[in-house]
Amino acid sequence: MATLPFRPYKVSALYQAHLALRARWTEEGEWRLPAAFADPAVEAERARQSVGLQDVSAIGKLDLKGREVGRLLGGLAPPDHLSILRLTPDHALLLTAPGRQGQVAEVLLQALSQTPCCAHLTDVTSAQSAFALVGPRAQEVLVRLTSLDLRPHAFPDGSCVEGGLAKVHVVILRQDWGRLPAYYLLVQRELGEYGWDVIRQAGASLGLVPFGLAAERLLRPPHPALSPDGGEDKGEGAKA
Repeated sequence: MATLPFRPYKVSALYQAHLALRARWTEEGEWRLPAAFADPAVEAERARQSVGLQDVSAIGKLDLKGREVGRLLGGLAPPDHLSILRLTPDHALLLTAPGRQGQVAEVLLQALSQTPCCAHLTDVTSAQSAFALVGPRAQEVLVRLTSLDLRPHAFPDGSCVEGGLAKVHVVILRQDWGRLPAYYLLVQRELGEYGWDVIRQAGASLGLVPFGLAAERLLRPPHPALSPDGGEDKGEGAKA
């Protein structure tokens, strides 16, 4: 009998938690990701009406630190599939679509070699867990977990901040899915399961639902920066 070739894949820190929820799986690049936990259409509708939580740990994450990082990024033509989070004048976190961080790193390293800037680039994709909290009640969930001011007028689409969430350090990026509010939350990998659990508990009374990649594709067009498809966002997305 012929032996099937072994295909290694990466999993997030939430793999066991997803198994407990009976996730159905799909593969995107090197990663094994939840495709759905229930009916994707139901997951999408509940997120659209209330709030949903997705494990997006597979997005690429590049940590850039050093003097004059701002000048380097300011003079760089941003590659496709990239979101830049300016945390401090000397520190930025760059988020890419899954599997695209290597391409972006090559562009940045080439730019660094041609400037006098002193900076260090580290791929921290596997060192951090990431969640997408999506829906009209997403901000209500976050209010229960952090003292950061995330009210819409203080934290509009495109904003980022770092601080505390349920007593752990978090970086939060707001990047709406069309008209649907969406927040990306990044924590250290070893805190990933804890973060997933406390967010689910905080949102339980608001109707929070975990969802997978199939529901994401129903909720919005592919986003050029962070979606596995890496396509152009040409529509208005889901409406709250």
